[in-house]
This record gives sequence, C-alpha cells and structure tokens, in this order.
Amino acid sequence: MNDGDLADKGDLSSGPGRANAAALAALALATRVIDADQRYPALSAGEFWGLLAVCPDPSILVGLAKDEVESLIGGSLEGTRVVALLERGSSVGLMLQRLEQSGIEVLTTFDGAYPARLRDTLGSGAPPILHVVGDARLLSSELSLIAMEGEESSANNADSRAEWGAVAEIGGSRAAESGATLISLARSKIDRSVVSSALDAGGRAVVITAGTLDAATSDPEWRRAIIAGRLCVATPYDPFTAFTDGKALGCIKIVNALALETIKVELEPESSNPPEDTEQLTL
Repeated sequence: MNDGDLADKGDLSSGPGRANAAALAALALATRVIDADQRYPALSAGEFWGLLAVCPDPSILVGLAKDEVESLIGGSLEGTRVVALLERGSSVGLMLQRLEQSGIEVLTTFDGAYPARLRDTLGSGAPPILHVVGDARLLSSELSLIAMEGEESSANNADSRAEWGAVAEIGGSRAAESGATLISLARSKIDRSVVSSALDAGGRAVVITAGTLDAATSDPEWRRAIIAGRLCVATPYDPFTAFTDGKALGCIKIVNALALETIKVELEPESSNPPEDTEQLTL
C-alpha cells in the first residue's frame, strides 16, 4: 500500500482515498512494528475483527473524540485506546517508508492483495496485517502444501537425512512440473529443499516465515525468484524480529488456512525411516 503524504501528519484524516484511508486506519490500530503507548497497546486480531464487526470502516473514527468513538463502537473497546492508536499517523507514515525502502509491502484486510481465504478460514484469528516480499498475488493462488510423512520420527542418522533430502527435492521438482504453487514454513532444511527444488524447476512458491524477512529471503536463488515474480515470502509479525516458537505456531495456522491441498511425500517402505528433521533454521 502507498503511504501517500502522511509522513508529516499527526493523524490519518488526510488519507487520499476511502479504501486507502481504511487501510491506514487499520495499520494504526493493529501494527506492532512501531512503538505504542504501553497504556494503549495495538489491537489483537480478535479485537481488530471485533471492531470491524461494529464499524466496518475504521477510518470514520479518525479525528473523533473518545465519547464519539464509543458511541459508534459500543463497549467493544475503550474509546481512549482507539483514539490514541489512530493518532499514530506520523509514525505509520514513517514505518511505511522504512518498509518500502526494505522492499517490504504491507497488506491490510482493506487491500485487494490480502488473501480472502485467511479471513474465510480463520475468522477472527486472521492476521489484520501481512508483511510481504515478492508478488503478493501468489498468496491468493491455488496453493499446495507438501507434507513429508514421518518427518517427526525418532530416527536421526546421516544416511536417512540425506535420503529424505533427496526425496524432498524430487517432491518439489514434481510439484513445479505439475504446475502447483507450493506453500511452506521453510523452517527446516528439508522444507527449504522442497521450496528450492520447486523454484529451480521454474515453479512458484509462498513461504510464511516466523522470523525476519531479511533472513528468510537471503538465499540468492530465492532473491532471483522473488524478482521474477515466482516467490512470495510473508509474515504476520514484525518483519524485523527474530523467530520464536509462538510465532511459528501462528504461521502454521496461516499455512494450513491458505493451502487448498496437501501432497504427501514418503519414502518407499524398504527405505530407512526419516530423520527427526530438526536442524531448524531460525529465520
């Protein structure tokens, strides 16, 4: 989205269009990339969707006093908190400039590239904001998740690990040849092998990361795929903060919500068991 000329404004009242104004208001209410007054934390996903249920266009709240806000949204949220968050206009503008300079696009639920499948599947658990590197339209394409059967088993030896790496590469290549667009957390080496092999074969992929976007897009081949419009990497979290297990769980929900099919890949019965795949990459 375009921040227009809001960088020097203290509020969001001068948004250049209704849709853009709603997106900017959504950012001010829900983003955690910029610091908020500790008394008025950014809205959680549940709070955000609860607000939209009673006020579908949050931009109409911009510039209103506490009592006016509360008269429109009822008792769902404290009016003072909503007013304080919407007054973060200058910070939102600067944040958008910073992200744009880093090659990061910001999608809110009011932007056309935001995948409707997230809202339809996750309901009030859908993230209000996505930070994206690459072609955001891939998020709304028909996505396939490759599941490596047995990946969590207890076997863990070099031969098994190598064999599973080879199977992952074959699975990614075959998916690309069939025209599938893959979706993955790309958290483990095996996951990343699937994505890389699909991209090497000319395919497309979406990666949802629980870590920094910079680390997740550091691979030169992945960067080339991003430029070519064949890879989109996204996170619902602050794109500059490191991986955590809690964030990974949130990303798993997004992957499952966006995937339209699951392709199961497994070794032949006579082959060794898969490794515990556990050399996780902290992206």
